[in-house]
Amino acid sequence: MSRGDVSRLYADAFAEFANRSGALPASDAVAATPGFVQRVDGQDFGRRVQQAVDASGDADLGVRFGAAIGGRGFGLLGIATATAPSLQQSLASLVRWEPLTSTLGRIGIRRSRRHLRLTWTPHVAVPPAAIEGILGGWVAFGRFLVGENVPVVALELAHARRARSEADAVLGCEVRFGAACNAVVIPLDILDARPRYADVQLHAALAQWLDDCVQVLGGGDAAVFDAGRLILDRLALGETSEDLVAEGLGLARRTFQRRLAQNGLSFRRLRDLLRASVAVCRLSGGSERLLDVAQHVGFAEQATFTRAVRQWTARTPREVARLFAADYAALRR
Repeated sequence: MSRGDVSRLYADAFAEFANRSGALPASDAVAATPGFVQRVDGQDFGRRVQQAVDASGDADLGVRFGAAIGGRGFGLLGIATATAPSLQQSLASLVRWEPLTSTLGRIGIRRSRRHLRLTWTPHVAVPPAAIEGILGGWVAFGRFLVGENVPVVALELAHARRARSEADAVLGCEVRFGAACNAVVIPLDILDARPRYADVQLHAALAQWLDDCVQVLGGGDAAVFDAGRLILDRLALGETSEDLVAEGLGLARRTFQRRLAQNGLSFRRLRDLLRASVAVCRLSGGSERLLDVAQHVGFAEQATFTRAVRQWTARTPREVARLFAADYAALRR
């Protein structure tokens, strides 16, 4: 865990895209367990993006990845954003819970009389192609949420224009290089648009978990982060008792309990939010058997898993899977 990192899901989505484009060998795409604790160092990710650009000779590779991302790679953040009741609340979700996908930079919102700018300021050095992938992904994800005809005014990039770029054509909007900041510009009058996956009840249920998810990632307590990693590793084995996790961290049980409490968590709460995040991400792929998902997150019986998912999301597992189906998991063509 570092100040600048990205989720493994996002990094693997890029590896899959780069492999599909012939820019990286297949061995560079590593299958990840859908869950927010697995992270990739941001500067390593940036180097991988630049290597893919250099290998392909395509300076627009980052933009093309952004255009392809759709719902893929955003994990639980994407699901929470997609289920918000309006585009304005989707944007608020993106700002609030961005660390679930990336801690490479900071999102901000700037309003003018007619436009809203969703800005992004990097915390660490990030190559232009990675910046273009992140902001291009916002454009594509917005269209994924509310329709391909959503009127994006412009994508603004702080770095200098390349000699040749197809970014405008790839994203279907004006791309302005040398801007004051990195931003996606949209008209204010579309903020009330309803995302096609809007589900007020599911969005509210996920919101109860996501602040804790961000706390695990960004709270600064390595014991909590490492506990999350241990729980994820052991879920399918059923080895996630409080004593076993404390032992794996080299802590006494009461010391472990105090560390969790200092971060506003209990062991049960931490284990449930990890189970919920993995289960919802897997179900949203739409391709796995419910029993397989149940067993992966530590439930021996599908009925017990169904009750837990209802408690976590106010929806049955089949309802969660049906809401997104396979088009959420796939990269856009």
